[in-house]
Amino acid sequence: MTAAIPYSRESIYALGKMLVNTPYSAAKPNGRAFFIEPALPFHRELIAVLADIIAELTSDGIAFDDPGVVRIVNWIAEVSCNIAHHGCLEFLSTREDKHLFIRSEIEEIAGTAGFTRVAIIPFDIDPTGEPTLRTYLHLCGIDQTLVDRVCQILPHYGPKYLSQLKPEDQLSSYLLCFQNGSSTKWSKWEPRFQFNIERSDKGVKIEGWAWQLCH
Repeated sequence: MTAAIPYSRESIYALGKMLVNTPYSAAKPNGRAFFIEPALPFHRELIAVLADIIAELTSDGIAFDDPGVVRIVNWIAEVSCNIAHHGCLEFLSTREDKHLFIRSEIEEIAGTAGFTRVAIIPFDIDPTGEPTLRTYLHLCGIDQTLVDRVCQILPHYGPKYLSQLKPEDQLSSYLLCFQNGSSTKWSKWEPRFQFNIERSDKGVKIEGWAWQLCH
């Protein structure tokens, strides 16, 4: 069975730090823990796209001190700062919404924390970046007119950056699945998925499947 974990989703780093000395107290033997956490590769490329969009908007006449532009630039700076200090827990502990994750590091931290298996599953595939970008811009309080204008320009710059990501990294978040215990009973529990992404001048076509056996 999946055990309820009495920890917040703030950080797998924090999870690892709390559990490293008592790894098996986190879940019952063969129990599982699930988290949804932001993906660093996607955010790194998304802010690069957004920076190019802002450069075009300001060159087309929007004032650099426009309130909406200022908020977008501030958000780019915040994410850039978090990426630049990635892994520096002392610095990041003073900030909100700070942790961004890389697949290989998640696996290492999970092992250090005592989990015997880890699966990193794509969550909300977003190859164009538009759904994620709209969500962030609305959270920043950007008016709808500017949001729409940014998203109209997005196809001009998005592929240059987002297409460099592997399909399984073309998303804002990972679904992280951890298993505790040494039993081999669930040796086949790892999720399976496959995605095929095709781009054309008409848009993006995504076909794929994913499954996870739960008990």
